[in-house]
Amino acid sequence: MADETRALISYLNSRPVAPVFSPCAYYGEDEDAVIFYFRNAPDYAKRINKWITLYLSMDTDELVGCRVKGVGRVLQDMDAFGVDVKHNKVELRAVFLAFLGVASEDSDTRELYKQLGRAATEAECEIALP
Repeated sequence: MADETRALISYLNSRPVAPVFSPCAYYGEDEDAVIFYFRNAPDYAKRINKWITLYLSMDTDELVGCRVKGVGRVLQDMDAFGVDVKHNKVELRAVFLAFLGVASEDSDTRELYKQLGRAATEAECEIALP
């Protein structure tokens, strides 16, 4: 029995523990886009419009993340309105709020931006700016 226990402990120690998922957002200056994942799940992409692509769970079709293009212009506009940028970072939810103006004509798209804003608020994500 002791040998089996030692073998089991050795086996478990040889297998690294998967890191705990943490919501994350990344701004790529070259592509002028934010990629945001707030849930860790295998996903597929669904293009909504020229600015936003949703990442949906392969198992449940629930929203797990997104890619938002054209963020540089929005960040410049936010600066003009005095949105606070601390230590070269801006809250992701503020970016989604700014994009609501772009989506004002389409209620379904507006609702998606609101859903993303809520996810960004819960995740407390910030975007590191170049």
